[in-house]
Amino acid sequence: MTAPLIDLPDDPQPLPLDLARRLNGMRKDRRRRLLQGLYLLAHTGYPLAVELRACLAANLFIRPQNGGLQRLFQVDLPESGLVVSQKLPFIRGSRLTLLRLTEAGEDVCRQLGWETAENEWQRLIDDHRGEDLPLHTAGLLAFCFQVRRRGWEVELLPQASESVEPDVAVRKGDPGWLYVEFETEPRGKFEKWRKAYEFQGLVAVAALTPGRCRRLVEECRQSAASGVATDLQTLSSGNAASSLWQTSWRNRYDDGSRLNGWIG
Repeated sequence: MTAPLIDLPDDPQPLPLDLARRLNGMRKDRRRRLLQGLYLLAHTGYPLAVELRACLAANLFIRPQNGGLQRLFQVDLPESGLVVSQKLPFIRGSRLTLLRLTEAGEDVCRQLGWETAENEWQRLIDDHRGEDLPLHTAGLLAFCFQVRRRGWEVELLPQASESVEPDVAVRKGDPGWLYVEFETEPRGKFEKWRKAYEFQGLVAVAALTPGRCRRLVEECRQSAASGVATDLQTLSSGNAASSLWQTSWRNRYDDGSRLNGWIG
């Protein structure tokens, strides 16, 4: 896991009155951990409990499977009223826990002097039908986690062009940003792949499972677009050193120069 190094806050003294009331009676070690988790959620804007847990574990030099960390993001923070928590559908019946600050949580962060980043889940709700498409929301946020886990930068809902509106942009040094579409199902979007190919010289797609990825690649091939593809099931089971992209292909007229640098 490539996690950012973060200066986690000490217990503020005195606590804001609303926060003190919410944490009244909580054991000191659990209160400290709750404040660390709240700060991490606010500071990074990451919504996935699994990513927040891994990030906090890396900064505390403990295992992500630590029982206290699991309780923090599954129980303590949601029950504090400072965050909204929801489980969204994911791969093969599994579910992902997502978190974002409530108004009370945002107010507490302001009182503590903490700057807050835009929460990725909230951004999808506001700008990408995040509540209407729960599987797409969970998959897209999980893909952002897997990108960061491998040391790549990621930008959610980047501005590309009037004809191309990608889900994310990713990069790892040269050759710059690559615009990526996450799809839950291939649905005959041949014109979409043609435009993406014309815009950046290849298409980059991510799917939920290897089977869906193969069908998506075949659809992209039929649109005569070269590209790279990956799937979340494979990414989630691989370690942080494994490749982001599972496959690449090129059409008969393409020399493959745009594909160089993206595999590996």
